Amino acid sequence: TVKKTDLTGSVANVKMSDIKDVPVVSVDQALQGRIAGADIMATTGEPGATTSIRIRGTRSISASNEPLIIVDGVIDGIHDLNDINSSDIESISVLKDASASIYGSKAANGVILITTKQAKKGAPVVKLSANFGIQSATYVPDVVTDPIQYMNMRNQAELNEGKLTVTYNRDDILEYEEGMKHDKYIYPASDWYDLCYQNGFLQQYNARVSGGTDKISY
Repeated sequence: TVKKTDLTGSVANVKMSDIKDVPVVSVDQALQGRIAGADIMATTGEPGATTSIRIRGTRSISASNEPLIIVDGVIDGIHDLNDINSSDIESISVLKDASASIYGSKAANGVILITTKQAKKGAPVVKLSANFGIQSATYVPDVVTDPIQYMNMRNQAELNEGKLTVTYNRDDILEYEEGMKHDKYIYPASDWYDLCYQNGFLQQYNARVSGGTDKISY
C-alpha cells in the first residue's frame, strides 16, 4: 500500500464499469486504446488468440517483453489476460515504470494489477449478463471477377512497366470449339473473399451469485 503523494511514476486505472457494455470476449480486447503508453495487439487473426502487451515499448531483444500480471496479490496467478473472465474483475491498474520496482526484476516490463469482485455482507445477490455481437471484415479488396476485364487490366499494367508484348490474349481466356466461341472461361472467375469470409457471431453469458455474513462470504 502506497500513498498517492509518495508514489513515483505513472499508474493507469481502469474500472470495468466503464467498459462493461463493450462487446468483447476477453479482457485484453476491452483494454485496447484505454491505457496510455500500453500497446495491446493481437498476435494472430485466430479467434481467441492471445494478445501481445507492451508497456512503454520493447525493452529486450531476446527476453520476454510481457508485463507481470498480479491477481488479488498473487504473482503469476495467470499468464494471460484471456485466463480470467472480464465479468469477475472489479478494476485494473497498470504500473508503468518506477512504481513497479517493488515487485523486483519480474516487473521490468511493467505490472498489471487485477482486483476481482468481492462478496459483500448481506442477502444473496444474483447478477446475470448477456452480450451478443457480430464480427465482420473491415476491409475487403475489390476483386475483378470478369476474366476479360482482368486480362485487359493485367496487360495494361505490363505495358505501363515497359513491356513490348502482353501476356494474355482473348484465346487464353475463352474456350473455343469447332470454330464457335462459347461463353465458357478456361480460368475460374471467383471472388474468393466473398466465398471464404462470413460474419462471425459473439455470444457471452455470465451468472454470478454472491453474499455473506459476519463469518463467511461467498
